[in-house]
Amino acid sequence: MSKELLQKIIIGESIKRTLIRAVIIAVFCFVLFRFFLVPIRIWGISMEPTYHDGSVGFVNTLYYKFHDLKRGDLVAIAIGSGYKYMYLKRVVGLPGEKISFKNGALFIDKEEVYEPYIKCEWNWDMEEVSIGENEYFVVGDNRSVPIETHVKGRVNENKIRGKPLW
Repeated sequence: MSKELLQKIIIGESIKRTLIRAVIIAVFCFVLFRFFLVPIRIWGISMEPTYHDGSVGFVNTLYYKFHDLKRGDLVAIAIGSGYKYMYLKRVVGLPGEKISFKNGALFIDKEEVYEPYIKCEWNWDMEEVSIGENEYFVVGDNRSVPIETHVKGRVNENKIRGKPLW
C-alpha cells in the first residue's frame, strides 16, 4: 500500500478538515458523557441482585426532566453536589405517603405493597415515616443487609440526578 493511499485512508483529503471533525466529535463526546449520560461504577452490594458490585453503566440525567418519578423507579442520588459520587437506589415511597417495614414487608399508608424486584429473604422492621412534599423514600434491593447498616431514607427531589441505563 502506498504512503499516499494510507494517508488518504487515515487523514482524508484535508488534514485541516479531519482535525476540525475530530475536535467537534471530542467536544460532543465530552458534553454528552459529562452532563447527559454520566458514567458510573457500582460499589457495594446494596442493589444486588439487580446491580452487582463492580458493574459499570450510565445515568441518563435528562430522563426525569420529561418523566415523573414513580414507585419502583431506579434513581441515581447525589452525595453532595455534582455527579462525582452518587447512590443508586429504588424509589419505594412518594411525596405525602407514610412508609414502614414490618416483618420484611413494605407498607405504604398501612397497606402492604408487593415488590417484584426483591429476590432475597429479609425481615426488616421500621416505624412509620412520613414523606414530605418534594421528597421520596429510597432503598436498595438487597434487603438481606441489616436495616441499621443499609443506606435508605427520604431524599429531596433536587438530589435525584437521573435514571440508570443498562
